[in-house]
Amino acid sequence: MGRELEISILPLAEINDSLFEDIRELASVSRQSTVFHSGAWLKLLAEHADPNFYCAILKVDEKLAGYMGFQMERTMFGFRKLTSPAMPWATPYGGPVLSQNTPINASHFVLQCSRATGCRYSYAIAGPFSNPDEVDSLVTQTSILDLTRSEEELIQGMHSKTRNMIRRAGREGIVVRNGSRDDIPLLYEMLEETLTSRGIRTVDSDFLHKLLSSSDIDVTMQFACKNGSPLSGIVNLHCHGTSYYWLGASASGGRIHGSNELLQWEAILLAKAKGNSRYDMVRFDRDLLPGISRFKVRFGGDTLKVPVYEYRSSSWKILSRFRKFLRKVNK
Repeated sequence: MGRELEISILPLAEINDSLFEDIRELASVSRQSTVFHSGAWLKLLAEHADPNFYCAILKVDEKLAGYMGFQMERTMFGFRKLTSPAMPWATPYGGPVLSQNTPINASHFVLQCSRATGCRYSYAIAGPFSNPDEVDSLVTQTSILDLTRSEEELIQGMHSKTRNMIRRAGREGIVVRNGSRDDIPLLYEMLEETLTSRGIRTVDSDFLHKLLSSSDIDVTMQFACKNGSPLSGIVNLHCHGTSYYWLGASASGGRIHGSNELLQWEAILLAKAKGNSRYDMVRFDRDLLPGISRFKVRFGGDTLKVPVYEYRSSSWKILSRFRKFLRKVNK
């Protein structure tokens, strides 16, 4: 007898506590899940009060078997576009989370969500441990450190330039201190200088306050300082044995003396002290941001490709060709 599959689309703000608890339980056992797939993270997004944030719920025989957080927006000519994760400037990993025996794979789930929402185009960036055989492209990468190695092994696994910068920072008198909610304005000022000035969107201070106030997500904030003046800051998230390098920023003139390298190393040591077994540098694109990519890779982790689930309807393909034609004509 066939199994009964049902996909429903709910605004994140309408998900009740019972369903969030089911999501939490599924996320805790799924290989595809990261902290950005957790029920606690989706709750934070729901509290962000964006009406374009949704969650697709897959039930098999009336039991939760999968879900995916995403956002919808209208593009040129009024076509709908689905993007997972929701709020991608703050959420690096998305895509479906499915139970082990679900009768459909992740790629099929994204396709069904596209059809259920009437989206002509869907783009879902998965977690690093999703099945790459199911996807259309492998666009970005991440680097993951094995924290079960000793400190000496981690140091020796780094690029020599990274080791030298960490040692230089120590000689220059740079120290690392822990941060708190009181440091959010300082961190946000650094983010403005580091990202927003380059046209890269980042989280707002309200979201940072909610995150640091959450009792469901383990968050750490650290700063590298010289003579009491902060040079750079970092925010990491910790979940199910993995630490995630979520945000990093520098003050004006702060990228000196190896402060960023020392700060990242101290964050790695803190993650190790928490008993975590992995440190995820979180995805990067070597072509778009080569400097950031080199910084992350040089810490010596294993480089993994991050799968992307993509769907283009026939009308979207026609529109894409038409837009390419217009660009050529206007050159």
